[in-house]
Amino acid sequence: MKINPEYLNRYYNNNKSFSSRNETTIMAQKILIVDENPIIAQSTKRIFQIIFEENNIDLEVIACYDGFDMIRVYLNEEVTGLSNLKFIIVDENMEYLNGSEGIKFIRIFEKRKDLKKTKIFSVCSNLDEYMSEKIYQAGADKLLYKPLTRLSVQNLLKDYGFIK
Repeated sequence: MKINPEYLNRYYNNNKSFSSRNETTIMAQKILIVDENPIIAQSTKRIFQIIFEENNIDLEVIACYDGFDMIRVYLNEEVTGLSNLKFIIVDENMEYLNGSEGIKFIRIFEKRKDLKKTKIFSVCSNLDEYMSEKIYQAGADKLLYKPLTRLSVQNLLKDYGFIK
């Protein structure tokens, strides 16, 4: 499914003034986990929570269940001007909008609005060379294999400097 990138500009410009957050509020770091299977999303969320708690990092985990919801949450974070979204973990195989299409959408938005690139890690269980290339071309920073384990998540967080 293709999304018209002009939607980004209309959404961003029309909703810029709707922030109800206090700009002086100190917010926790946020990560976004996207998987259409709620059990996998919640177990992934729990792995991240445990690791961040062990490292004394205040973390808010937002779980979404499809690519459209991922884009909505991402845009809402950016529109408020108070985004503290550190990274996104997104499943590739989702029914309504797959991970790579959602990643493309976010990368177009970041480029058009001259925003710092959010780290995006794609997760997939059935990878082949074609799928890997498709995900990286969409703009993913790293590709992870399912199922995620505590060790694989710790290594990812260390590699990208989120924990020591």
